[in-house]
Amino acid sequence: MGTWSPSQVTEKNLVNMASRELYPGDRLISVGFLPKIKREEYAGRPFMRDIVPAFGHRVVKVAPGGVSWRFLVLSDLDESMQVIYKKEMNS
Repeated sequence: MGTWSPSQVTEKNLVNMASRELYPGDRLISVGFLPKIKREEYAGRPFMRDIVPAFGHRVVKVAPGGVSWRFLVLSDLDESMQVIYKKEMNS
């Protein structure tokens, strides 16, 4: 799940997106922007374990047929494109 506007990133929305009762499967939450003050406020909350790093270029690579995919976050601090986060999933 990706969000584009800070107003979309509310505690209620994050709790719902991370809820294992609403959706028991594995997931990741990729917010486009989560202010530092909210990260600090939400630190330690269960839904934070599903949130990927807030900064960087996001890349999704899907295998033929969609049987698996990789989600990468690349550093945006320079042009190295260093992978700072990676998650692989199978359908």
